[in-house]
Amino acid sequence: MATGTKDYYELLGVGKKATAEEIKKSFRKLARKYHPDLNPGNKDSEAKFKEISEAYDTLGDPKKRSEYDNMRSNPFGFQSGFDRAAGNNFTGGFRGFTDKRNGANFDFGGFGDVFSELFGFHERAPGSTSMFSRGTDIATNLTLTLEEAFTGVTKSLNLKRDAPCKYCGGSGKKNKTVCRVCNGRGSTHANENIKVKIPPGVSQGSKVRLKGKGTLGTGGGEAGDIIIELDVLQHRVFTRKGDDLYVDVPVTVVEAALGAKIEVPSLNGASIMTLPEGSQSGKTFKLKGKGMPSPQNSNTGDLYAVIKVVVPTDLSENDKELVRRLDALYKENPRTGMVKE
Repeated sequence: MATGTKDYYELLGVGKKATAEEIKKSFRKLARKYHPDLNPGNKDSEAKFKEISEAYDTLGDPKKRSEYDNMRSNPFGFQSGFDRAAGNNFTGGFRGFTDKRNGANFDFGGFGDVFSELFGFHERAPGSTSMFSRGTDIATNLTLTLEEAFTGVTKSLNLKRDAPCKYCGGSGKKNKTVCRVCNGRGSTHANENIKVKIPPGVSQGSKVRLKGKGTLGTGGGEAGDIIIELDVLQHRVFTRKGDDLYVDVPVTVVEAALGAKIEVPSLNGASIMTLPEGSQSGKTFKLKGKGMPSPQNSNTGDLYAVIKVVVPTDLSENDKELVRRLDALYKENPRTGMVKE
């Protein structure tokens, strides 16, 4: 490394007279931005991280900083002064930075305290897994009625999950000692009531994701999500097929034969439909736009009314005679042609 060509102050974005605290604060900000575990596979970020780490290795140490400043003011005295004092620790840059994708292992040298404050972890032992770990997702179910799926609804969900420790702010430390409330975990178990907004038109098996509401990440990693699978109950009147609804509508023999205005139920109130003369059982009529709303767009499904002719029962002898007189109205056998002779 050609140390004489690099301006460590410029790399860290601080002035030559910056205090130790200002240098540390700037490094922490840049480390979070460029750390390889937060930018997996990004070679530019990795290179930048090495540079700022090298700069902080020098400017963060009062003795090395003094020697570096002397070197800058007297470049011809660099070899006899600064290099010998810093030795391999400085010329090697950020010590122990080994790049092993899929389980990178970084020996932080003297950076442990800074990264502990920044990401909430202690230095890793060689061969351990990545210190930045995303929290796991929490899977759960929520039951809705068809009416709730039609209109959309806000439901309450009670979950027991880890939450950041309020006493230490999730760092695991309080006044530089292990937090007595969470014992250094940075989190505590808590019951939480979460409001879940369900949009109109959801269907059986639909999933709602609550970002960042799952288990906490470790070492500054982001929290997981809550993934809610919806269970829409079957309805006693309506059958759902996609965004369309089907309903059986009972009618009398007279209504079917002579036609009538009949009331058809829907999820947003009854509709009046004109039943034409001679309507047969099983005849289906479409009521446009009376189905389920689509959660993907502004479209709405349709409602299909399926006619079911209901014949009277428990007839008296006089009633039966009236029905027999109706039989004369059939000009042919309704089953003609069903069976080939």
